[in-house]
Amino acid sequence: MRTGIAAAVVAGAAATMLAAPAHADAPRYAELRSPTVAYGPACAGQVFAQFTSARVLYPGPNLPPKNNRGIVRVSVGGNFFGISDRAGMPCRVHTIVRWRNLRSGSSGVVAGRVSGTLIPPVAQDLVSASPRTGSGPVEFTLTTARPHLVERTVLNVW
Repeated sequence: MRTGIAAAVVAGAAATMLAAPAHADAPRYAELRSPTVAYGPACAGQVFAQFTSARVLYPGPNLPPKNNRGIVRVSVGGNFFGISDRAGMPCRVHTIVRWRNLRSGSSGVVAGRVSGTLIPPVAQDLVSASPRTGSGPVEFTLTTARPHLVERTVLNVW
């Protein structure tokens, strides 16, 4: 059964590996989802990470566009079900996103605690960052501090 789940997760990750832009300047997007155990005697669910790269950032009306090359917007959250280690609070887990630019070799980490409920599906503690990864193909790896399935994707960053 675990092999079947792993195969389904890998197939889903492969489908989102490299988003092709609709036109030359369209944002590029990738997503990862990883089943995991969270802190508590009986807490499990999934963590998810979203990665967006846009060539130009439009900060607001009457403001000039900003060059956004080499920067990725990373958002990480989680949805869990079960008995948390904190009474009355949703399950939580420490989540780690490692990135590595496959062209330049530069690397980094985005990490923090995520929490949320599965029913209803509400992410509460989120992690977000905008690391300067550099342009080109960047590999992202999603893991947690608890038992989980490792997920990877590559995003072609502006």
